[in-house]
Amino acid sequence: MHRTRCALVVSGLVAVCGCGGQASAVSPSVPLEVLSLRLETAHFRVWANHATATTTTQIAERLETEFPRLSADLGVADLPVTTVEVWSDTESFHADMAASIGRRVVGATGYVVGPTNVTILDGANAAGRTTHELAHCVSLRVNPRLGNNPRWLWEAVALYENGERVDPRTLPYMQNGNYPTLAQLSGDYASSLQIYDVGFVLGEFIVATWGRDGLIRLIQANGDLSGTVGLTAAEFEQRWYAFVTEKYLREQPVVEVAAQHRGRRCAQPARRDD
Repeated sequence: MHRTRCALVVSGLVAVCGCGGQASAVSPSVPLEVLSLRLETAHFRVWANHATATTTTQIAERLETEFPRLSADLGVADLPVTTVEVWSDTESFHADMAASIGRRVVGATGYVVGPTNVTILDGANAAGRTTHELAHCVSLRVNPRLGNNPRWLWEAVALYENGERVDPRTLPYMQNGNYPTLAQLSGDYASSLQIYDVGFVLGEFIVATWGRDGLIRLIQANGDLSGTVGLTAAEFEQRWYAFVTEKYLREQPVVEVAAQHRGRRCAQPARRDD
């Protein structure tokens, strides 16, 4: 069974995620890679073309392993069968993105357009990146309006749940006390990728302070801090800064070489303390 990807319209939702990047004009005529159904599991249908059998198997196995934990963490009873599309050709991936959401985000390596559809670009750590997108899907099951609304919470949940910790000691601006604000972390991809640096420790702070119930309530309320945790944005930021300083930065040696990946993926998932 073969297909090409047609335009997908999702009412009220445009949820793009991945490495970040900049939007560019939609290319009018890019030949699309043709995907076929390569693998079926209890909860996932993996479509691909040039991706190896090893890659699609790793993706499916990782998703089946992680989705019960993600569902339990975020209070979702179950996950419907989810389609996973693995594009190997970058131009085809971007053309598919343009057909789905109306723009090409250069630098992105994955996105979702609803709670049951994951699209990724094949490459390093494909299984890990797909799990990040699955965390977005589960978040949308909690609140269908969460996609990039606000972006700081949307990405913090996925980065934390996927264990993508970037040690603040590797980030000069964090070492120097130039902590980003929530508004800065919610900036467009073209203006800010910092959320990928600090999203894990932001999620870690929320769970350490208010528990998983607090994280779920924030998701349900689209990050309404005053209504959920009784803090203004400035008060929340100050408590987060204090948490990061105490746990990671107080009397710690300066790390000379900053992390180079700036926007995405740790080599290994971090252990969460909850």
